[in-house]
Amino acid sequence: MLISIDWLQIHCNGYITSISKYTVKRLPYQTRQFKCIDEIYIKERRFCTITHTPLSSILDEKMILIKVDNEFLYEKGMFTHLSDLITTYNLKLVGISRLDLACDFNEFYNNLAPMNLIRRFFTCDYRKLGSCKFKAMGEQRKQVEFDYLRFGTNNSVCCSYLYNKSKELREVKMKSYIVDTWQSSGLDIKKDVWRLEFSLKGNQIKLNDTVTGEIIPITLEFLTDRENLESIFYALQFNYFRFRHDTGKTNVSREKPVILFNTKPLKYQRYIFREAGDGTKADKMFIKKLENLNCELRSLGSEYQANVYDILTHFVYEKGLQEFYEKKINGQCRFSLKRLEFQDKNTIFAMRSITGGYRRTWQLELPFNAYSKKETLLFTSHLNT
Repeated sequence: MLISIDWLQIHCNGYITSISKYTVKRLPYQTRQFKCIDEIYIKERRFCTITHTPLSSILDEKMILIKVDNEFLYEKGMFTHLSDLITTYNLKLVGISRLDLACDFNEFYNNLAPMNLIRRFFTCDYRKLGSCKFKAMGEQRKQVEFDYLRFGTNNSVCCSYLYNKSKELREVKMKSYIVDTWQSSGLDIKKDVWRLEFSLKGNQIKLNDTVTGEIIPITLEFLTDRENLESIFYALQFNYFRFRHDTGKTNVSREKPVILFNTKPLKYQRYIFREAGDGTKADKMFIKKLENLNCELRSLGSEYQANVYDILTHFVYEKGLQEFYEKKINGQCRFSLKRLEFQDKNTIFAMRSITGGYRRTWQLELPFNAYSKKETLLFTSHLNT
């Protein structure tokens, strides 16, 4: 089996200018969010695509998204090239905005064919843990042959895909560098190679250490270690692609597990940043007290008020009590809450809040308090359209 990165897009701050070290080609069109799309070439090979110069004043004018070309993701020197590009352009790395992690193999543990796993899922011999939507594809010959199964939607925390990668290369587009990687890693290319892939975006990219409980952010440096890639993959597989034998019991977690990979004990587990809707009555009382304190501190100076303002906003958002705040309190934080909700669906900015020795990592697209009152009003009107 082979675990690799199949999609990598990062969020940076800075400006793209003409530098003789790279060949930059400006594309003659734009996206809905960005005015400029540049292709960066290294020795006549396209290394990445960079989108920059936001069209909306809501976004930071220095916001840049860099997507590395798929071919370079399978080369050992990719991270060196990426780090060099960031340094050359004097960019500030903000975080990872999308990461797709893939595992290629011929068959699951104990000679279980991937097609048979899908078939047994449809015949209810196997049940997947957790509720989610799915989509499958295949073709009917002498019998139905499945070659694709997806769990999740575009709005899901994590999407998982199981599909026949060899068939995709044959019928859609051949990528010889992937086949070469398979061969060098010991996969049997005479047989079909299947892929189990997980797609994560924005603030969903976090792990929880099973021993220490520490929250581990997935950074570029973290991804350079092959062992870390395996730990991320198995953590995602544990959360989003586990099956049990179905004997009709109501509690499927008590059924016999279907072992897919011969793995070591989990080093990390998938960390969910925020679970909406878990606010209690005590949380609502605390929010009211913070709101009152925020009003009282107006006369003491903006610095004191800003600290309480930040704590209040993030507490409401983490507890999923935005609707409660807007209907029952309707305070000053409602604009920031809408902005957080928008940012949570896009690229991220990590900001740590340390209170009483307890560390928690908040995820933001842009630095908090980065907008003027006029911009927040514009942002709110944009959200309501």
